[in-house]
Parts: sequence; C-alpha cells; structure tokens
Amino acid sequence: MLVSELKHIDCIELVTNIFNDKKISEFYISDLFSNVITRMKVTNMCLITTRVSINSIAIAKLQNMACIIFCESLQIDEELISKAKEQEVTIFKTSKTSFELAKELMEHNE
Repeated sequence: MLVSELKHIDCIELVTNIFNDKKISEFYISDLFSNVITRMKVTNMCLITTRVSINSIAIAKLQNMACIIFCESLQIDEELISKAKEQEVTIFKTSKTSFELAKELMEHNE
C-alpha cells in the first residue's frame, strides 16, 4: 500500500499538508517509543499509535518511517504539526482505536 492510498480510506484524515508516496512496508502498532526504536527493523513502516508527542516525529525521522497515524481522535498541537512539516513526516489521524484501524487496513488491503 502507498502512503497516498491512506487518504482515500474514509476513517483516516491527512493532518500535514505534505505526504510522500512511499510504499508502506509494514504497519506497526505501539505506544512505547522504546519498542518502536528497537523493533522496527525495516524502512518505510507506518506507525499506528495513541502517543501524540513531538518525540514521535524524531523517531519517525530516525527510523525512516513512511508515516504516522494517530488514533482515537487525540488532539495534535500545532507545534507537533509544524515539526512534522519541517522534518517532512506525514501524519494522519483517525477516530478509531488502533485495533479497529488495523482491521480496517486489513480489509482495505484484501
């Protein structure tokens, strides 16, 4: 799946006005950044998380992620959005839980 395809899924909304067209290699669900750093071994992964933090942008850049999807309609402040744009990290959001989103992505990928 390409990052650009995510914006065509009804439950997912693009937050940053930038996006890449990387091919997503895998989806990874975690709220523990230490797990993300140690367990994400391939590039172009999509992180699905409820951990809305400026650190998520740094980790996305460090791990060469394709994008981040923040779940459960959590508030994403302007500082984080600005940092994401500066670092060219694509951010999406959804009202769904991580589990619900994973099911939706599986159905969309079939």
